[in-house]
Amino acid sequence: MRETVPKEFDFLREARLMRVIAARLKAAGIEGVIVPEPLMALSSQQLLVMQRMPGECTTRTLHFLRGKQDVEESMTSHFGYTPVAEV
Repeated sequence: MRETVPKEFDFLREARLMRVIAARLKAAGIEGVIVPEPLMALSSQQLLVMQRMPGECTTRTLHFLRGKQDVEESMTSHFGYTPVAEV
């Protein structure tokens, strides 16, 4: 946990990961999922500013599409997302 928590609060890292996820979705030909663009000029390690996007959040949509299966499992299988263990 000591290694994971600082990473979760490094918002420049999160911004880079947003761009990785967007690129993976595009490379996989997945349409209809839009990842907000991080606004790097306004962001810092302590603050992440991103493009405002209308619509449903990904986790809610995946939860619905998967028939209410485990959301974390859906995120992992689709996007390579690894959830952080709850405290």
